[in-house]
Amino acid sequence: MFSYNDLLDAMKVLRGKGYQVGSIGNTTLSRQTPYVFIGRTRTPCCLVMGGIHAREYITSQVVLELIKYYTGTMGIYIIPSANPDGLELCQDNGKDLGIVPLDYLKAVNKGDDFSLWKANARAVDLNVNFNADWGQGQFNVTTPAPANYIGEYPESEIETRNLVRFTNSVNPIVTISYHTKGEVIYYGYKNYPDYYEYAKLFAESTGYILDKSSYSVGGYKDWFVKSYRRLGMTFEVGRSELSYPIPFTELDSIVEKNKAVYNLLDKVGKNLWIQSLWKGR
Repeated sequence: MFSYNDLLDAMKVLRGKGYQVGSIGNTTLSRQTPYVFIGRTRTPCCLVMGGIHAREYITSQVVLELIKYYTGTMGIYIIPSANPDGLELCQDNGKDLGIVPLDYLKAVNKGDDFSLWKANARAVDLNVNFNADWGQGQFNVTTPAPANYIGEYPESEIETRNLVRFTNSVNPIVTISYHTKGEVIYYGYKNYPDYYEYAKLFAESTGYILDKSSYSVGGYKDWFVKSYRRLGMTFEVGRSELSYPIPFTELDSIVEKNKAVYNLLDKVGKNLWIQSLWKGR
């Protein structure tokens, strides 16, 4: 288990170690969405996110564990769980979710077991709710569901709006969204600049397959690439043969494969920042 309270406890520990800890805003059910800042430079900076899909909560621990390996100077904002309400629902089946129409969610889920739930507390899949060809995905659905429901309109969800607002406020040069599973890195979006040569470095570092996004729309990475014309990547961690949710026994193996990622962000981010200055961007 890695509950919302575990997340808050982890933030307290990091604050005690001298890291800046804050919140990007509250969720549908008024939970804070914490972030931690590592490194020194506010500009340029990078952004790393985990846990936007409820059942992928192992990524929240992954992005926190990787902090211990960072020796660079570039600022990195880390959002361990972009979907705290879903984090709770998926792990305790709504026992500690608070004021929420649980009967409604059970009806949407077609049962009491939420272990495979991906959405937020309004049954919207946050990673298809961004304004990047919203609603045009191959697997999108248009009614509330445990996964793939696009919401009423782009950025209909407070969690999505929080991520957009926070990203705009810190202006990252590179972003990484951690998901599960498959050991693949998706990069680029449609015909926007994809920075293949830099994305390839992350694939070589992790040993993951590198794949140009073909069918993804409405996701955070898609929105970032479309909005900023910068390097955005989705990391799918965990072996493809594993079942959802990825068991915590896989945590050490995932961290081992990703332990150089933050330092590589430091290197790549600085290079891209220098390039952007030359281009006047």
